[in-house]
Amino acid sequence: MMLPNRAPQAIAGILSAEGCYYLSILELARRVSGRLLDPIACYDIFTQRRNKDGVFFMAPDCFVNDPVGIFEYCSGEEQVEFFKTTDLSFNMGENDVACLRYEWKKTGATLSHFVCADHNGVIDWDPMGISNTVRYGSPMSYRVFRMRPRAAPL
Repeated sequence: MMLPNRAPQAIAGILSAEGCYYLSILELARRVSGRLLDPIACYDIFTQRRNKDGVFFMAPDCFVNDPVGIFEYCSGEEQVEFFKTTDLSFNMGENDVACLRYEWKKTGATLSHFVCADHNGVIDWDPMGISNTVRYGSPMSYRVFRMRPRAAPL
């Protein structure tokens, strides 16, 4: 496999074209940790490092192989549960953060796009600002990250 051009502008182009899920995971991690994350620096980390199973966290085209690994690494959380659900009436708990996957069926193609949703399933962050896939498409599923409850302070 040929490595992509690692220049920041080349990586930014990849993130713009294919990075919505990855960028949404970074946004959720920022919300949990309070840390501002550099998506280009993190791209280099996740496309060059393997997880405990020997799989790259993310492919050079931004296909996310290990969403939990990326979320845990960036948020500092441990033992995060992850699940996908197509039940759009799903009620998130107070320890949940989620991405929402949209699809827009066009003639000859189906486009998909990930955004962040609040606890009511309302979009509150879109890596494209306002994407056409969200504007003209429909929500299809959630990607939910569930963190362990924090112990109450003594």
